[in-house]
Amino acid sequence: ADVLTANGRYVISFHSTGIGGKVMESLIRQGVITAVMDLCLHEMTAEYLGGRGYSKGADNRLCAASEMGIPILVCPGGIDFACLGKEDFFPDQEDRGYVWHTKDYLTHTRLWENEILDITQIIVERLNRAKGPVRVILPLGGLRTMSRVGEFFYKPATIKKMCKIFKDNLKPSIIFKAFELNFDDDEFSTICA
Repeated sequence: ADVLTANGRYVISFHSTGIGGKVMESLIRQGVITAVMDLCLHEMTAEYLGGRGYSKGADNRLCAASEMGIPILVCPGGIDFACLGKEDFFPDQEDRGYVWHTKDYLTHTRLWENEILDITQIIVERLNRAKGPVRVILPLGGLRTMSRVGEFFYKPATIKKMCKIFKDNLKPSIIFKAFELNFDDDEFSTICA
């Protein structure tokens, strides 16, 4: 945000907890937001999982910006896990693996590779309908915290498959770039800005 504001941009941040994405999409449709840097699409996991998880309530993410034709920069950050309370645990919760986000209540639960790739394809389909300019950037070194080499969410093979989906399926007018960086790297933030 500092780089953007230093360059004369007014920045509004939204947390991808369900209500954040819902409000952002609404403000885009109202014309309040005229360009979007959508770097964490985690709410799409709750939609994909049928409303399961803490981030539910922001269905149809990416659609408002695509329909309104505003410039869009997208990173599929956070699509590799579900934020779940105990009531939403998967039957195969232990096989998937998880870490506690808040003590004894919310977990960050790993998604299976096929689920991550399905969500990637949904991202492509929604962005291919965009009426305005779109850029997609992919950090090959990890999509969230705890995704570096040896960490719990480290999935380099899955991210390479995501990269292929983007390269093969985004319409030609969409600019796609992949970087040998992690989502949390300062250099990646600078590239986004």
